[in-house]
Amino acid sequence: MRFFLFFFLFLWGFQVQSQTEEKEPIGKFDFGFSVSPDYSYRLLRAETSDSWMKNMYDTLEIARVGYTAGVQLVYHHNEKLYFSTGLLFSDRGERTRKYLIPAVNNYVNHYYYLSIPLRANYYLIQKKIKLFLSAGMSADVYLKSFSVIEFGNSGETQSLGLSSEISRLNLMVNAGFGIDCPITERWYFKLQPDYRMSITPVSDSPIKKYFISAGVNIGFFYRF
Repeated sequence: MRFFLFFFLFLWGFQVQSQTEEKEPIGKFDFGFSVSPDYSYRLLRAETSDSWMKNMYDTLEIARVGYTAGVQLVYHHNEKLYFSTGLLFSDRGERTRKYLIPAVNNYVNHYYYLSIPLRANYYLIQKKIKLFLSAGMSADVYLKSFSVIEFGNSGETQSLGLSSEISRLNLMVNAGFGIDCPITERWYFKLQPDYRMSITPVSDSPIKKYFISAGVNIGFFYRF
């Protein structure tokens, strides 16, 4: 009787231990969404003969608030290195300084892009909160653009389409760092300051324009 009781307790203990240790394996892919408020501006480059025009726009225009938002897919190559891509929508541009002179029309320029990024990410610290570095490129497809113009001090505004000489495809480089913070076993929160810059001109007639922006990506991801 004692033998059967001992054998039953042994099997029951083994079954309990097996159930507690058995977990569904976590794969190499993550999927999530992110949004970033951006500080958006541009750089202008011109030949000597057109430098007066560049200086005029640099005096007239300043940065404005834009945004980038979309979905991302992550592939973990190993414990340290992972790659990410996705589909992001962004609103970029610049605006004039706020002039109160009746003869000056204030405006805000909007440029809409659909971006396909490819980034390499490397974990520097892998504690409960993970710290990583990130860098890569994106192919940005131009969708449309318009300018919201305020006429003098009348308060009247109007939206006008911008020049059709904008390149349909723009290449950008990006770099940043960030943290991954776990929420549950599979869900985690990502916070990532980021910097982006065009390496091909957005427009080049007669002045070459390059977008630059800095923002903070905020995202939620699921490991599957």
